[in-house]
Amino acid sequence: MLFRRPNLQGNRPIIFAFLLIAIPILLSQPGCTGSTKTADSTEATVDSKADAQPAADAPDAMAAFLAIQDEYDAKMKEVREAVRNAKTDEERQAAWAESPNEEEYTKRYLDIVKAHPNTEASSKSLLRIVRSREISDETIEILKREMVDSEDTVQVLSRLTRNPNDELESVFDNVIENSTVETNRAFATYLKAKRLMYRRKLETREDEIKDLIHSLSTEYPDISNNRGGTLKDSGDALLFEIDRLQVGMEVPEIEGEDIDGEEFKLSDYRGKVVFLDFWGDW
Repeated sequence: MLFRRPNLQGNRPIIFAFLLIAIPILLSQPGCTGSTKTADSTEATVDSKADAQPAADAPDAMAAFLAIQDEYDAKMKEVREAVRNAKTDEERQAAWAESPNEEEYTKRYLDIVKAHPNTEASSKSLLRIVRSREISDETIEILKREMVDSEDTVQVLSRLTRNPNDELESVFDNVIENSTVETNRAFATYLKAKRLMYRRKLETREDEIKDLIHSLSTEYPDISNNRGGTLKDSGDALLFEIDRLQVGMEVPEIEGEDIDGEEFKLSDYRGKVVFLDFWGDW
């Protein structure tokens, strides 16, 4: 009955002490609720945060990538040096035979991609993987997930342009349809058109190729091709190749000077066998 007395002034210390002891005990009983965190609830919160963390920090993943890359590059450097120092064809072939196992290194890079998706280490690992001509279905699905808005998308697609695997076309399509990065969409459009030409699809898919090239003019007229011009310019060059440089077509006129400084035109040699040698010096 202590708590019902009209005047409790003299008992405040006793009441306060009682409350400090009683409330935690009551809240710890089954069925009681309150804002006080028990040791178990705090531990659960820590565990949930731990579950949300990646398997390893990004710097660790990047360090793993760099270690594999440096190991591979060092081995290739040794191979090239041995090839340069070889005296016979047999020695050169033996030197090349010591090249790193591409399949082994691809697997190691792929392990990084799987363990650390959507990281710089993953992106750089994919750049190394796509140098191989053998691209697995699993890798294609990963490329479709990760090479959409990546800063390495253009480099990856450039390396895939000449790859013979027709299933890779879906990677280009995915970027065109889903990327939020305009430059990625533009390059995917141009490189898909270029890929279809390399894959000798002109006879069966000429309209599609020309539509892709046309979209460079209508949708991406000002995107740089990183070579001093625009992707529209690059697309126009593809169109010229389609319309003027196919087997059986009349060769476009060429005017210039021969090795003796004499002016000439290619048409001057019409009806004769002409060997054209285009070369450059950089």
